[in-house]
Amino acid sequence: VQLLEVCEVPRAGGGGGGGGSEGTRRCAQISHVWHMEADCYVCGIASFDEDSVAVLTYVQEWVDEEDGAATCSVACPEIQIRDRLAGDLLHTPDFLPIEGYEHNDVGDYSMQTTYSLPARLGAHRSWRRSDWVAQKAPANVASAAMMRGEPPMMYVVTPKEIIVVNVRDLDDQVTSALQEHRFKDALDIARSNKRLLRHNQLPDLVHKYLEDLMHLGSYDRAAAECPTLLEDDATLWEFWILRFMRDEQLQALARHIPVEKPRLAPGIYELVLHHFLSSNPQAFLDTIKQWGNPGEPELYSLTLLLELIRNKNKEDHGREQPLLVEAQAQLYVMADPPEYEKALACYLCLEGARVCDPQQVFDLIEHRKLHASVRQRVLKLVQISRRLAGELLIKSTDQIPISAVVDQLQSDSQLFLWYLDLLFTKQLELYNQKQFADYHREQVRMYARYSATAPFLQEGSEAAAGRAAEGAAVAMGARAGAAYESQLIRFLRWSNHVDLQYSLAECEKQQPPLYNDMVHILGMTGEYRKALDLLLKTGNLSWAIQFVETHGKNETTLWDYLIKAALEDKLLLVDMLDYAQLYSIELPSRLIKEIPDKMIIKDLKLKLINIVEDYRFQETLRACCLDIQETDFKAKKSALFKMQRSGMRVDVSSLGPG
Repeated sequence: VQLLEVCEVPRAGGGGGGGGSEGTRRCAQISHVWHMEADCYVCGIASFDEDSVAVLTYVQEWVDEEDGAATCSVACPEIQIRDRLAGDLLHTPDFLPIEGYEHNDVGDYSMQTTYSLPARLGAHRSWRRSDWVAQKAPANVASAAMMRGEPPMMYVVTPKEIIVVNVRDLDDQVTSALQEHRFKDALDIARSNKRLLRHNQLPDLVHKYLEDLMHLGSYDRAAAECPTLLEDDATLWEFWILRFMRDEQLQALARHIPVEKPRLAPGIYELVLHHFLSSNPQAFLDTIKQWGNPGEPELYSLTLLLELIRNKNKEDHGREQPLLVEAQAQLYVMADPPEYEKALACYLCLEGARVCDPQQVFDLIEHRKLHASVRQRVLKLVQISRRLAGELLIKSTDQIPISAVVDQLQSDSQLFLWYLDLLFTKQLELYNQKQFADYHREQVRMYARYSATAPFLQEGSEAAAGRAAEGAAVAMGARAGAAYESQLIRFLRWSNHVDLQYSLAECEKQQPPLYNDMVHILGMTGEYRKALDLLLKTGNLSWAIQFVETHGKNETTLWDYLIKAALEDKLLLVDMLDYAQLYSIELPSRLIKEIPDKMIIKDLKLKLINIVEDYRFQETLRACCLDIQETDFKAKKSALFKMQRSGMRVDVSSLGPG
């Protein structure tokens, strides 16, 4: 396709001083050559802007029939926007609704434009297609500036009609998106350049978009869009609050309702809270927490809400809902002046497990110094949260004395022991005084009684996990590893006010007796042989050997006593040969020498081989350790010698005279 343009050129031989039209002539010349890929008929070309042109074309195809004849098929004419220089197609063609186009020929069409009319020349020449494209891409809002100039109008003349072709403006794009039910796109297009809207109104588009989301059931998404779309328009906020309320979906919008910029009428906030009070107590509580103190001027009337809650409880025949009671407590805290005592009374009137957020109860007590109000309500605090109650009681022994807590908890043995164990682990210096000696005796008795359930003593503490591991070791038997030490034994090691004989008697009372604890207590009282007899009686041979090694310095005859006991019991002797080499080097040799002649011991040869191998291994290990120790000693000695021989920097000014 050869593109012709009309231009003015100087007349031959023409000269003259004026440079007007008398010295020039108009002529057409080929300015560009296009290579169009599609085969089509070009019916007209008109300027669209300085960089592109509009082309009127249609396609004609020949279709072969079954009888061998060919018929001509004419496509609907279309407007193409092409690059002025290269002829590239810049936009999807738009088909023209021409009546009877099937019967028209190329010469039946003509296209004219207002682009070159002198009266519109200035407005059209500043027009750019790029501005039009930017408006169609709402995602790139920054580029969607005001259109420069005015787009041209084109006229397509046919034998039966004249068609006016205009560039789509912002309203056309919005209308097209609305017709296709693309409400989000329509809104984005309109918001990208509000000043270009002539027919569509932005509030109407917002309304249609939100209504569409709500129709689809996307209430959460519609609510999340409201702060961006409604902005500071209080009237629109009030309308949509009522709209969500009508669909019983106000809880989705509640967290987005503004309390400042804009600040709505007090009646709206009260309407929202009243709606939640009657239909959704959880949303009622959450909304009160989110809005916080009503401030001045008030968002809502605290007095009115408290009265509504009381009336609601009366309607429920005194069955107070925990969420509403917590909301009531929040309102008392936000009152002017705050009524902290009443707020705390609301929490304490609930059953412990029904308090939604126990942390705020204990924060209220601690931050507002309400210890006196709960001094006689310790059991209620423990029901709300045992962990938080324990932390409060341990930190507040001055405000809530130990004796006051004991008076309330001693009716429940496990809670009583839980509290005394807290004192032992968290406040040992305070608790280990003579005035609490009676509590120490009670604690020993309950430790012995509840030894099997010891992990319950400190919920969530690191000690509970350690106790559970110790309990597993006890269940496996002392053969599995080191001696077990219970919470009772740890307590006896620190307490200054417990009679060990009393503790031993309490352990002996249990069914079955607490042999492990009894061994420890006998060791603490110096009754080593009784402890050793107890270990041998229960079959804890490995612990018995450890016990003798630990206390052998205090009682030199323990080894002889243990060997004598083994020689009197053949089964015990066999076990001794298995375990002796693990704990002592001298014990196996003494034990073998004392074995009576002609005593038959099963697998004695194998046991002796194991003893010798273990002895060699221990000797090798000891030699390696000595070598390592000697090497480390030489390295340290060499480093020290090198450091002592090196020079030292001395500040001359620090030296004395002479």
